[in-house]
Amino acid sequence: MTPAPLTIKRLTVRDVLRVSVVEITPTGAVVTLGGKNGAGKSSVLNAIELALAGLRDAPPVPVRRGAERGEVIVDLGDIVVERSFTASGSDLVVRAKDGARYPKPQAMLDALFERMAFDPLAFARLDPRAQAEQLRRIVGLDLSALDAERERVFAERTDVNRDGKAVRARLDAVPCHEGAPEAEVSVADLSAELERRLGAQSANERVRHRRREAAAARELASANVARLERELARARETLATADQAHREALGAVDALVEPDVGETRAAIALAEASNRRARDNRTRAALAAEVEGLRGRSAALGERIAALDAARTARIAASPFPVPGLGFGEDGAVTLNGLPFAQAGMAEKIRVSVALGVAAHPRLRVFFVRDGSLLDDDNLRLVAELAQAAACQIWIEHAHATASDAIIIEDGTVRTRAE
Repeated sequence: MTPAPLTIKRLTVRDVLRVSVVEITPTGAVVTLGGKNGAGKSSVLNAIELALAGLRDAPPVPVRRGAERGEVIVDLGDIVVERSFTASGSDLVVRAKDGARYPKPQAMLDALFERMAFDPLAFARLDPRAQAEQLRRIVGLDLSALDAERERVFAERTDVNRDGKAVRARLDAVPCHEGAPEAEVSVADLSAELERRLGAQSANERVRHRRREAAAARELASANVARLERELARARETLATADQAHREALGAVDALVEPDVGETRAAIALAEASNRRARDNRTRAALAAEVEGLRGRSAALGERIAALDAARTARIAASPFPVPGLGFGEDGAVTLNGLPFAQAGMAEKIRVSVALGVAAHPRLRVFFVRDGSLLDDDNLRLVAELAQAAACQIWIEHAHATASDAIIIEDGTVRTRAE
């Protein structure tokens, strides 16, 4: 059997914060606290929170100035919470209806409520990221693993796409040559042929040099014939020898075959041009294959992201949202009927916030509205209707409360009901 929801049946606050003495016995689903600023309205709500939530956000000195001891007693029907404050610290006692004390009182209270349940309308004032975190916690939806995996895959795809663009740019920079051979021609063989022909040229030049030397000797001998009559015989012999050498040199010159160096140089140039085209085509083929591979990786990563998004959508769809139409957008922000929650009207925000408060805190249903002055009469009536329907109790702080059942706080005490 599900335990009945807990609401405050009686509240007593003595010498805590700005409160002197306040005793309230709620009679309906809505408890409106009125009074001027600084009168102690907020202190009443803060005292309730101190009693139930503990001292995590307690002020350094919770006891009212001039007092030595303060206490808050919250009667929730099935349990009674008593928390006292002194200069030396705080003491907490939680009793069951039969008077039995709980051995771990704060742990027992912590199990009863969600922190945000004290002020459900605070949900509407949160930024989108905080709203999404709050809603995921309430419905028990943990998307952290999926979100982390999607972020990792998305980053990897971004890197792959960047590499693909870089390789594509390199591919576009390499010229494409139609009809170019795949293999390069060996320039080394042509270079060896060039060296051989250049050697032949050098040899021919040496032959020409010998011819020039022989011609010079002949001319010298002829000159000596006229000038050296006494050496005519020897000169004739020399002449005959020179003539013979000259004839041999002429024959050698006539037998020379001049090598065609230009043809070989042209062949080398053609081979090098062909090789450049072959290298360009091989480079383009490799880059094109790399581009295609990166495109395939990018597509696979895109499919993985789509699968993660689908899994995320399915998990969200299967979550038990407390309000029909409540969900998450693609950016992770809370949506209502497909639109950002921030675009919802005030009435819709109130409905959602109260429903979330109830869902987050199914047992202890005590909620605060600290800025009730910002709600018009229609929205205040809506809060009352929702509180009644959800079997919860909403304490509203309102500086200008006019309702006949409003509790007016003045100088830390209950003055009277609103007139």
